[in-house]
Amino acid sequence: MNRIISSKTYRLLYAVILTLTVSMLAIAQTQERVVHRQPQIYHKTPAAGHRISGIVTMNPDSQPVAKAKIEIRGINRPAAGTQLFMSQTFTDEQGHWTIDNVPDDDYLIVVDPARTPSPVSNKDGQMNEVNSRAGTKFVAQTYKVRMSGTDIDNLAIQVIKGGRITGKVVMDGGESLPKDLIVLPEQTAKDGRSPVRSALVQPDGSFILEGVPTGSILLKAVVYGRAKEYYTKTAAVNGMDLLRETLGIEDGSEVKDVHIVFARVTKK
Repeated sequence: MNRIISSKTYRLLYAVILTLTVSMLAIAQTQERVVHRQPQIYHKTPAAGHRISGIVTMNPDSQPVAKAKIEIRGINRPAAGTQLFMSQTFTDEQGHWTIDNVPDDDYLIVVDPARTPSPVSNKDGQMNEVNSRAGTKFVAQTYKVRMSGTDIDNLAIQVIKGGRITGKVVMDGGESLPKDLIVLPEQTAKDGRSPVRSALVQPDGSFILEGVPTGSILLKAVVYGRAKEYYTKTAAVNGMDLLRETLGIEDGSEVKDVHIVFARVTKK
């Protein structure tokens, strides 16, 4: 006996079969997309390249500068899958330095005095220079070079001693000085050609800035990341307002007894 399927039952079966078919197609497409989206593997560019070497001397007597830090870093944006080339070294006792395996590209060379422990004061408040491995202090310099198919040897770099600034920071109202307080010289736009280094303020408030670039600068104290909490209220030497009047720095000059008042921002 043949059974006759009603139109209602037929429509129901058709809907079920259609749903199953669509689901199977969706699963198949998802698996295909997963296969096609496997992660792409990038390979780093080999480090093989050329040699760059040179000598650092002090102007004007051309004496070699020992233990200067030489850092080279790429200027251009690296291609996909490669890394920006960076390397550093230090000059020897004769001022010579060498960096190997530098790929062809444009580079910025930064010549900087080696970092040293900050000066400390003794029980009488007198500043003592820390005996460390660092060499001569000088003004940091930057140079641009292009490596293109060959080595660069005997790159002559001359630096200058720059200026020296010493002084003291006190807290307005007699509070204790915050940690990580630094004194920062700011070059004017006209003279802003060299990297400017800061000086860490000691617990007694004293500081020494060395290798200050020649030209005109302003002076202030800052605590990085806490600009909304503190500000430099005054900075003065010999009647000059160093927040508004520029201080002229000459090679080999020294400015003493700078007085800076640091203050906490008053909450309204």
